[in-house]
Amino acid sequence: MKEKLYFEHCPKSGKATTGLTKHFVVTLNFKKKELYLARIEGTEEMEPDKSFGFDLNKKEGRVYVSRIYRGLSADKSGLRLNDEVVTINGKDMVGQSYCDFYDMTRELFKTNEAITLQIKREDGIELVEIVKSDLHFAR
Repeated sequence: MKEKLYFEHCPKSGKATTGLTKHFVVTLNFKKKELYLARIEGTEEMEPDKSFGFDLNKKEGRVYVSRIYRGLSADKSGLRLNDEVVTINGKDMVGQSYCDFYDMTRELFKTNEAITLQIKREDGIELVEIVKSDLHFAR
């Protein structure tokens, strides 16, 4: 059975998928912007992947939310696209090189089941807690 998900093609990297696809045969329909997944036999017993449900990017010294995955933890917590991230679990995101930012966020996302983001918005500073959740696909 094929599952239908929506994706956004990233012209800069050329990527349209994530590490989740290792469990699926992937069919892309670029005209309709559709991604079809057919589970590879034997992967049902595997431990489900987990995610906070968002991506970060850094540009001109600013760390911001670049993508939110619909229905996952970040979406449910109220995180918004382009929210500026000041700290993650109290670790300052401001003033780091891109490599340091990448290494630190990768480690934080990998080793924590919950994170707290200090977010800067036009209306002030907010704390947003996000708990990692299983990525499930209906069968």
